[in-house]
Amino acid sequence: HVIFDVDGTLYDSLNASINPLDELLTKMGRSPLTQEQRRIVAGMPAAPTLDYLDIPQDIRADFSKKWFDGISRYASEVKLFPEVRAVLSFLKDAGVKLGVVTSRTRDAEKLIGDVGSVVPMDIAPFIGASVSADEVDNPKPAPDSLLRYMQLTGAQREEMRSGAACQERIRGLTTAF
Repeated sequence: HVIFDVDGTLYDSLNASINPLDELLTKMGRSPLTQEQRRIVAGMPAAPTLDYLDIPQDIRADFSKKWFDGISRYASEVKLFPEVRAVLSFLKDAGVKLGVVTSRTRDAEKLIGDVGSVVPMDIAPFIGASVSADEVDNPKPAPDSLLRYMQLTGAQREEMRSGAACQERIRGLTTAF
């Protein structure tokens, strides 16, 4: 089993998520995110991001709606990293079981369409199982999501590899295609 995160591993989605946040923070009179803050919130579920950014509870629902509306505006910028499809195809053809463990939630697709899906349509044929942040009590980086994946698939710890940990190898593979 090779387990991938979606954002930042399979998809270049950082700007689509961060740009609307920066716009909203600026409208609130706050500074845009620093590079360090971008690194921290990249791939973080929405609720912990709002906690981290100290977004007041009384405006969170409206803030979240505006954030997701912003992500929808930037949806065309969300792209698979080069050769990801070829790598997924290669691994699947080799008999490797592929999965997704993500900080995305199942509701995001309802709000922003396929670009927010836990398993977007263009990679769905390759992915056997997925676990979203809203399926576990403690999402990534806690181990709950991986444990849930193991429960769903029957995978044993020694059978599992992280797509992120293999990312450099995968990039190396893509140059061979």
